[in-house]
Amino acid sequence: MAAGVAVDGPAIVLENTGTTVVEPGWRASVDARANLILTRVEALAKRTVAGTEADPILLELFNSRFMAVAEQMGEALRATAYSVNIKERLDFSCAVFDRTGALIANAPHIPVHLGSMGESIAAVVRSRGDARDGRGLKHGDVYMLNAPYNGGTHLPDITVILPVFRKRIRRRPSSSPPEATIRTWAGSRRARCRRTAGRWRRRGC
Repeated sequence: MAAGVAVDGPAIVLENTGTTVVEPGWRASVDARANLILTRVEALAKRTVAGTEADPILLELFNSRFMAVAEQMGEALRATAYSVNIKERLDFSCAVFDRTGALIANAPHIPVHLGSMGESIAAVVRSRGDARDGRGLKHGDVYMLNAPYNGGTHLPDITVILPVFRKRIRRRPSSSPPEATIRTWAGSRRARCRRTAGRWRRRGC
């Protein structure tokens, strides 16, 4: 580049002694002394930190809840395990993931496990999700996986995956839940009232 020449990014400037990458929003120019000068010509885009758009209080509450789930999973595994590797060496990891295999929360366990378990879950979803195998993921299913090409670290490490489904319950606006039951006694007679289809029905009164 001759003196006075300017190039806007994206561009690559090749020299005998080096290579300079000019990013978008920047301009490369050469001054009278053959110095390559980079100048920003476009304002830096404002970046939003992840999680700042959510309610910070609710975010912290759910973060603590999910962390507690992962930690309790680990304690239950340690307390019920027969293997010395798990009970004494604590060679295990527990975490909560979303339906795509992205990490939600993990307990402070073995990092190498936590970095690979997401791929194991994604492999199960790819092969079983949306009934691709003719059956799909069902409530109560448990999958065990140790394939090195699908998130497994080595063959002795077995990843146990338990899918959890959220049951949808249709509720009507009310001051009492639809499954509420009230039992009353009047003298020697027992009256049982149950809320059904949005109304209280009294039986045996």
